[in-house]
Amino acid sequence: MHGEIIVAALDDDRTAVDQVRPRRRETIAGAWLLSVRSPRTRDAYRVDLQQFFRWADTFGIDALRPARVHADGYREWLQTTARGHHDTRYADATVARKLTAVSSFLRYGARHFPADVPANPFGDVARPELDDDSQTVGLDLDEAGELLAAAARIGSRERALIEVFLGTALRVSELAAAAVTDLGEERGTMTLQVRRKGGRRARIAVPDEAAVALRDYLGKRTSGPLFQYRAAWPSRQVIAHAIDRIARAAGLGAKGVSPHSLRHTAATIALDEGRDLRDVQDMLAHKDPRTSRRYDRARGRLDRAAGRTVTAALHRTRPEPARGTEPGIAPEDEM
Repeated sequence: MHGEIIVAALDDDRTAVDQVRPRRRETIAGAWLLSVRSPRTRDAYRVDLQQFFRWADTFGIDALRPARVHADGYREWLQTTARGHHDTRYADATVARKLTAVSSFLRYGARHFPADVPANPFGDVARPELDDDSQTVGLDLDEAGELLAAAARIGSRERALIEVFLGTALRVSELAAAAVTDLGEERGTMTLQVRRKGGRRARIAVPDEAAVALRDYLGKRTSGPLFQYRAAWPSRQVIAHAIDRIARAAGLGAKGVSPHSLRHTAATIALDEGRDLRDVQDMLAHKDPRTSRRYDRARGRLDRAAGRTVTAALHRTRPEPARGTEPGIAPEDEM
């Protein structure tokens, strides 16, 4: 029974786990994944490890007993041959994460299953050197304004989605998990309670413009997901698709706008508008200020929320957009 639960942790899509005879590596991998506390990290590591298993199988390599030459070969394959979304090469940060996932798995195996995993040759494999600047493509103030205007023309949900993303710089996983009941109010400011990276809870300020857009979208709805698609909770992919659709309506399809690039956009606008790096760090929920500095290419609490500066700058430079008038585009209920 315990083995079946462990295998389920490796592959959530298996519906008849009790009929599956897992291979030893899957059992060890499942145990390792159960030790990863963050659900978001666990999901990413699951995909990374499955990719390594497929690579090892292709070349006839025992994934539990790779040699150092195999570790170097896998790094080379990730950097030169493997392809991600849109058939593009992996970014250095992605390669580094994938190598870290395999190394963590083998380190766990060597510690808890030494008879099966004798060593971790990935431990000292050189990772790609990451630039000090973020490689995410963000939007400038005018482009962000065009995105917001296009969202408002499509519908109230789309307008609220962009307002909240730019005004709070939430991670897509945080927004996807947010419920209407997570909304509150403190000293006249709308608040939203979210589950941050690592599982910790935090209450953040929702800027006034975003709060107005949210109320307009929610109407009298008092339960369910904050952003609802066909009466269902949205996945990260659904939200990413919605943002891409809005970006194309704004003529920004070639920019590759994503939930993460909106975080980048919010951070750079706040910095350009003169907000202190510490306020931006608080908005991004970065524990290490060096992570936030990567967004400062050009050069909070509730009362000091940097998102206020972002939305104020956006609305200062353009009139209130017309709502629900985008030609040929109607709000989607299913992405």
